[in-house]
Amino acid sequence: MYIVTHKIAEWVRGNIKYDLNTMTTEAVQKSSWVFANKEGVCDEITNLFISMVRSLGIPARFIAGTVYTNQNYRFESHGWAEVYFPSYGWVPFDVTFGQYGWISPSHVKLMSSADSGNPSVKYEWKSRGIKIKTGKNNVMTKVINKTGKTSPVTLLSIKPLKSHVAPGSYVPLEAKVKNPYQYYIALTLRLVSAPGLEDETIKTLVLKPSEEKSVYWLLKVPEKIDEKFMYTSEIKVKTSFEKEDRAKLQYGARFKKYSKEWAIEKIKELEERQKKEYFTDIDYQCDTDKKTYYSNEEIHIGCTVINSGNQNINNLKFCIEDQCEVTSLNLAEKQRLNFSTTAQEQITIIAETKEKIKSSIINTRVVTHPEISFKLTPKEIKYRERKELDLLISPNTNLYDTAIKIKKKEYNLGNLTNQDHVLRLEARGSALLNGLVFSFKFKDELDREYEIQEAVPITVNNIPFYRKWFSNF
Repeated sequence: MYIVTHKIAEWVRGNIKYDLNTMTTEAVQKSSWVFANKEGVCDEITNLFISMVRSLGIPARFIAGTVYTNQNYRFESHGWAEVYFPSYGWVPFDVTFGQYGWISPSHVKLMSSADSGNPSVKYEWKSRGIKIKTGKNNVMTKVINKTGKTSPVTLLSIKPLKSHVAPGSYVPLEAKVKNPYQYYIALTLRLVSAPGLEDETIKTLVLKPSEEKSVYWLLKVPEKIDEKFMYTSEIKVKTSFEKEDRAKLQYGARFKKYSKEWAIEKIKELEERQKKEYFTDIDYQCDTDKKTYYSNEEIHIGCTVINSGNQNINNLKFCIEDQCEVTSLNLAEKQRLNFSTTAQEQITIIAETKEKIKSSIINTRVVTHPEISFKLTPKEIKYRERKELDLLISPNTNLYDTAIKIKKKEYNLGNLTNQDHVLRLEARGSALLNGLVFSFKFKDELDREYEIQEAVPITVNNIPFYRKWFSNF
């Protein structure tokens, strides 16, 4: 009954446009008119929802009251519904706000009735020998005090299905929600931040008791980037109960590009998987060759798969991310399968047949492989000129114990974050004919030491003819 009621509420919310025109604000239209014209305000939207659930034999009633709204950022008159659930009583459904089975505490209920035809507030008077001219009543509401905080209600985790991609890629984002309680929960998920979106920002879903379900967004990574840099975007998703989770997506020219067609097909495949039964007849144990990886490394994974049921398993598809093998297992048979995939902190393992599925996650530590770019400003200098230069150092991750050595002089820079840093130098143009030549030493977060040789170009003007002549040799 909850699922049916939720589906009707979502159909009404998705198909009836909230429209403050004179046809709907000055007088309440009938449900048949709202259904035909596909527009209305909260009263009409609620009345249509009530009519539709009643047509299925589900009792429902109209609630009149006031609620805080973002229309004028104040309390306004509002209407919503209550649906009768046997053994539970009257349960609120606010179709306009998308709150099903619960309502926000700013809802102030004034009265319940069969429909919106009955006023929530009546004014009466008695008099003799005088005339009374009535006008519109404006009811003002304000919060006197507030206390407490809503619990997150559900568990939430998000994950881009590819964590390192090329510019212009399309990436499915999975948001996994779990209901830890023994009652139904309806909620909305809002994508707060992402590098780009090819989808609606809001997703709605209903969870049965103890159910876990995933919804997906299609993300679009920017096409135009500076190829010398690797970019990191933070992704954030929030539920209607203020539970949030964050993830990171990195993109750069050296990573693989994923097409829109691949991403759409992947989302379709994952949504189909949610309809399958849980696979109880299979056990597996998977191990990685290491616990910590650099972002440019491959992870090698070995899995021991066992048929723990009482019948043969045919056409078993066993996948580590996008790497899959199809096999069959006889009773109590054990097989060893090997895979490799790009480095990522969460690796999805799936064993499935046409009707059943079992999945799990391997967690690893992924450290960004250090890459540093250098730039000089100004970009030009005269041969006999001596001037100050700014060396811009831009690492893609945190660096430790850094030092630059130019000829015999060494500059200790300490620890650098993944931001731009400037080292001010003084040099003569005659010493920069081959650019600014130096060695750069540092350690990464795993304490691994590096030393790289760099020559940052700079244009030297007014070079004497004899230096040009010598350079030809």
